Amino acid sequence: TLNDIFDHFPSKNIEVKLRAQGSADNLELDYCNITMTDNLDLRLHGIVNKIFDSRQRNGQLHYSSSLKNTTFINGLIPRDLRQTISIPAGLQLGGDININGNTYSLSKNTIYCGKGKLSINGKYNTDNNTYSATLIADRFPLQAFLRGMNLSPLTSSIKIKGHGTDFTSRTTSLDAAININNFAYNDIPLNNINLSTK
Repeated sequence: TLNDIFDHFPSKNIEVKLRAQGSADNLELDYCNITMTDNLDLRLHGIVNKIFDSRQRNGQLHYSSSLKNTTFINGLIPRDLRQTISIPAGLQLGGDININGNTYSLSKNTIYCGKGKLSINGKYNTDNNTYSATLIADRFPLQAFLRGMNLSPLTSSIKIKGHGTDFTSRTTSLDAAININNFAYNDIPLNNINLSTK
């Protein structure tokens, strides 16, 4: 809930710097910088046209962000999962958000963590709830997110395509192809494994 978010929100000053020009039909965001001391640094810029027209809306936003301290984010994780799931400090992420009507696309999106990275390209349509994504992990440190599971860094590619998110419904579908190049669980190597599902 919003109350939960505010309860864990750090008591730090938030600085917002923004410059934009144009109108709802053609808005140019020169920059939007949001800084929370010792916690978050987020920078945005881009162009969005026809903001209030769901059919003709289009544009592109570029963002970059760094999470210096993730204590407040981890406080939002359900208490019974906090011993297993954690968001590590020092994350850096950025990329492009493309808008075309009710279709939102991610391109060149990358999460950097330690010496590894996770690249994400995808598309989601809010009209028909369809989506597709490609994820490429290069020595991505899963252990930093899933504590106590003795996981090695992951090098892998994952492709998914689907419709709907209610997997108890017959109308929901999901195709996935997973290629694991290099990975180990509990010191057991799981290299060169290909999985697919439909």
